[in-house]
Amino acid sequence: MKRHKIRAQRGKQPGVRSTKPAVTAPNRLRHQFAMNRPDRAWVTHITYIWTDEGWLYLAVVMDLYSRRIIDWSMKATLAKEIVLDALLMAMWRGRPEHDIIIHSHQVSQFSSDEWNRICQTHGLLPSMGRRGNCYDNAAVESFFESLKKEKVRRHIFKTHETVRTEFFIIIILRFFLIGRDAINTWAISAQQSMSSRWQN
Repeated sequence: MKRHKIRAQRGKQPGVRSTKPAVTAPNRLRHQFAMNRPDRAWVTHITYIWTDEGWLYLAVVMDLYSRRIIDWSMKATLAKEIVLDALLMAMWRGRPEHDIIIHSHQVSQFSSDEWNRICQTHGLLPSMGRRGNCYDNAAVESFFESLKKEKVRRHIFKTHETVRTEFFIIIILRFFLIGRDAINTWAISAQQSMSSRWQN
């Protein structure tokens, strides 16, 4: 192969591509990952999980003060709606009373007109790290790494619904109910919530 100048072509994993955003927000966070109270800064990002039905994508919104996942969205495509849904649910659940930094990577989903309009309407201050630099969003990258280490690398998922169920449980118990006495309440209503929140 070398003599005939033949090279193997490596497949590409679908993920969050670093396309040039329409509007680039300044880096308001500047590696300040420790906050002294809730709702000072949120971070958001997207990751992907392979199943026998194809890729499934997960977007989360995290509060940097508690490292709690405020809300999230899972869809079968990387369309902008995945981050819009996660953000709107976080705003509805969190109900902040003052402006919040919302920090993300420089990818197209976080620079759409709809994203900027939601931020402006709800008093969110968009912030973006440097393109291709994972350290600018280290907190949420660490969350994804922990999540995948526990679930993805030990499992081969058959269906999207299996992933939704597994991730719903682990996110709720480990990253959503931190510091809350609500596990029993959640257990009663988990199935009702699951059936209504993930409609692609």
